[in-house]
Amino acid sequence: MFNAMAETDIIMLHNLEFPDYTRPVILCDYNYQQHPILFEMPPHSHDFYEILFFENGNGTHYIDFEALPVHSNRVYMLLPGQIHYLNDTNLSAKALLFDKNFLDIAALQLQLFVPFQEAKFVDIPTETQPVFKKLMELIQMEQQSETINFNLIKHYLQALLLALDKHYKPTVNKKLNDRLYPVFELIKTHFTTEREPGFYAAQLQCTSKYLGSLLKSATGKTLKQHLDQQLLLEIKKQLLQDQPINTIAYNLQFEDPSYFGRFFKKHTGLTPLQFREKVHLYRDSKSYSFSKWANS
Repeated sequence: MFNAMAETDIIMLHNLEFPDYTRPVILCDYNYQQHPILFEMPPHSHDFYEILFFENGNGTHYIDFEALPVHSNRVYMLLPGQIHYLNDTNLSAKALLFDKNFLDIAALQLQLFVPFQEAKFVDIPTETQPVFKKLMELIQMEQQSETINFNLIKHYLQALLLALDKHYKPTVNKKLNDRLYPVFELIKTHFTTEREPGFYAAQLQCTSKYLGSLLKSATGKTLKQHLDQQLLLEIKKQLLQDQPINTIAYNLQFEDPSYFGRFFKKHTGLTPLQFREKVHLYRDSKSYSFSKWANS
């Protein structure tokens, strides 16, 4: 939960764009010695996919306000829009970034890409670690070539994702994932404006009872709980910015700010203002000085 983060943490939300549109895939080292800015950067989101292959160390990786453990040979998959944060300078990883339009994600039908489930991580078995290392070496060799073949890199990346998906252990089996994917896509599109199960059932041409039963048996949560979860995450993201709380309430289709406050406190134990004060907003898109944040 969010309260696992220290109260002194300074949060400044950036939605980072892909760093180089001439190269839709980038593989690089992720360690403090070479790139200290990556560990000094506050929680942020991306508009691209990122895979972090942790090579050593123990620490904490915050994803969507949840504190998650880091272990050697653990891989985290970050989807576009997710907020994450690392500040343990002893951690070392390989970061594989790829543009959200580089692959046809839906066609791959990977469980790793099903939204609204638990955080996506894979613990790579010892016997298969050489496979992952080799695929990353092939991607790195090709991206360093004078005549980069992005089609070849695309095939290496697809192989890597398929191998990761093979070892991914979600709480929902693949057959159910295939049925749930359109449900989650609808939630992602309409959660701020459509709060009734009947809407989603009609869009999927099934009954509300069937849809509710499917979600409850597959995920342990009702449709309302999934809608509330997505709405809470969006509220937290918007509270990290400096727009008025009343404006956020109306933007997210709450009839009045008082109900917005009651809804948020019911689920988090904090009022929207208390949550905002706890994370000490600081905004400066040109500076990533940790000491400057800490003293602000």
